[in-house]
Amino acid sequence: HAFDRRLRGVPVRFEPGHGLPACQVVPDHFNEVMMALLQAVAEAAPQAGAALVVRSVADGAAVRVEVDTAGLTLDASRLQAVQRRAAGMGARLAIEPGRTQLLLPPAARTEP
Repeated sequence: HAFDRRLRGVPVRFEPGHGLPACQVVPDHFNEVMMALLQAVAEAAPQAGAALVVRSVADGAAVRVEVDTAGLTLDASRLQAVQRRAAGMGARLAIEPGRTQLLLPPAARTEP
């Protein structure tokens, strides 16, 4: 995150899930969605030095990427842009108290 000044000095803690199913995403779009989301959280963080916590967990055949947003008010227009980009790759952004979730669609099954 050295390429974005808003994230300089902000530790990012990633807690990957184990045994996650395959997902169908456009890598560049996924990167854009995650960076925009992390930037929104970093901008809303009330104190410097607070860690951004990102975790991934299985959600049935899909994968849910969660970002802790407890105590933060994220910019609504930025979140709308993130939602549009996520929808464009078949994912869904859900904003709940204390966390924002990106639900990634399961990989398309191929017939043998």
